Amino acid sequence: MRRIARCWLGFLIGMCGLGAQPSTAPTNLGQMWKVHQWILPAADLDGRWSRIGNTNTFNVDYTNKITKLPVTSKVTVVSKSGSKIVISIPGSNAKLIGNIGMDGRSIRGTMDPCPAGSTCGWTAQTDMEPPKAEVARKAAATRPLSMDDLGTNWRVHDFTNEGYDYYGTWKLPKPGFDAIEFSYKNKSDGAVAKGSFVLGPLSGRVLLIFHQGRRKYMRGTVQADGKTIKGTADWCRNPTLCGWEATVVN
Repeated sequence: MRRIARCWLGFLIGMCGLGAQPSTAPTNLGQMWKVHQWILPAADLDGRWSRIGNTNTFNVDYTNKITKLPVTSKVTVVSKSGSKIVISIPGSNAKLIGNIGMDGRSIRGTMDPCPAGSTCGWTAQTDMEPPKAEVARKAAATRPLSMDDLGTNWRVHDFTNEGYDYYGTWKLPKPGFDAIEFSYKNKSDGAVAKGSFVLGPLSGRVLLIFHQGRRKYMRGTVQADGKTIKGTADWCRNPTLCGWEATVVN
């Protein structure tokens, strides 16, 4: 009966197929993962994955909380790129697809395909060594900014006015002031334009700039590098043909 119960789940988690062959392409995977996997209503599995040597294959040791029976298998990491990880389940055509958290160690994901009528998913807490540069970059990309982070001189391409393709500079105001001084030259005929905008609030990574002539706002989003701002304007109908970009110079 125990064998029947375990093989009934075989197509879901690969217990009754051939064992996985250890991969010979090691990568940063750690050695021991604490995993929770569920394929409800059939299985609610808790346990650990133990890496086999320096391979991409893990021994799986679970307990099914529904049946109270032990479950053993193997899984192999097929790919790990950026925040996405894909894991094959031998003896099954299913794969576990996960997203690695910002800490570089926690994973949350789904099973593809998930059997009809079932609810599937999995989480893992691993001992992978997080790539420090990647973790730092992700943290920087979501960190709230202040105007102090954006310098005082920007190089700007402004194509928010139909018929004009302006390149030039913005000089941001000192603390306590709100006038952005702009100096442009039109690409087609070299016509010069100078004036000022009103610096609005910076909320998270979105900056508002008030265009006094139009009495409307230009809106920009600070990109992940913290030095590039891409935006549009309230009067733009086609963001592809109407917008602005800036690079923080200093």
